[in-house]
Amino acid sequence: ATGSDPIDPSNSAQPMRFLFACNRPDGISPCFKEADDGSFYTGSVVDSRQWHLDAAQFVEDPEGSSNDNTFIISVTIRKGSAGGLREDTAQRFIRLRSEEEAIVSARIDQDCGGRCTGTSSSTDSLSFAATILNLGELEGALGEQTPSYRWRMNGAPVLEKHLLVPSSTADPNGVVDAESITVNPHSESDTSIIPRSGQLLIECSIEFGEGADAARGVTGTAITLVGPPVCSSVSCLELEPTTSQVPDISLRAKVDGFSALHPLLYEFGFKLGGDDFQVQQAASLERAVTLRTQN
Repeated sequence: ATGSDPIDPSNSAQPMRFLFACNRPDGISPCFKEADDGSFYTGSVVDSRQWHLDAAQFVEDPEGSSNDNTFIISVTIRKGSAGGLREDTAQRFIRLRSEEEAIVSARIDQDCGGRCTGTSSSTDSLSFAATILNLGELEGALGEQTPSYRWRMNGAPVLEKHLLVPSSTADPNGVVDAESITVNPHSESDTSIIPRSGQLLIECSIEFGEGADAARGVTGTAITLVGPPVCSSVSCLELEPTTSQVPDISLRAKVDGFSALHPLLYEFGFKLGGDDFQVQQAASLERAVTLRTQN
């Protein structure tokens, strides 16, 4: 596992702590076999950030099980403690199979326009793409085929109406069949499938070929969604009065009644008219600023 901390990029203030876990899709079944003494396999952690697991220690699900030999591997990175604790979690879905079973091996990538952090804003559209990793092997066994894709988010199917740009010819309530999708930002409308905040589980089921000989596979990933802070009163933000004289004006933000998943960030600047906003201090944890006016 790897991670980055924008507040302490070099990790000189405090090292990252890694916590690994395994869960099942049904939320209750164990991941690993039980030993004769009643204990469970836990794997081994190397260099604090690598979790080595023996595939033979995973449980085998009976045929027809809703878990379908699928396991959710997660890692939580933590820094700080008590009120200053900061953490983030990433997940990957894996599915075990027999050597004789033809299966689609795939992964889901998020398009963040740059490096993804595992946390996204629910006020933005979200883009994901599924990539078949063993395409050459499948084509060698089954010939050239057109794969079909079915997407789910937090267990709900992704429909055409959930897409930022839905197909003009498809039924708005029809399921999406595409290797990549871009879904609408969060809203109270039924055209949005993502929550305002919290964990978002993204799953894609892929079928390569048709009928009994088709190869199938499921891949998934998870991100954390952060929504805008919620104000529980008429006004939760005030700028405290200042006695400063132009051209230097000192301001301090006073907040009360906000509910947010993460610490609030403050961005200062000048509103020049209309929607034109000139940023003077980029978003940060600092609540006070001194701005210099311009003639």
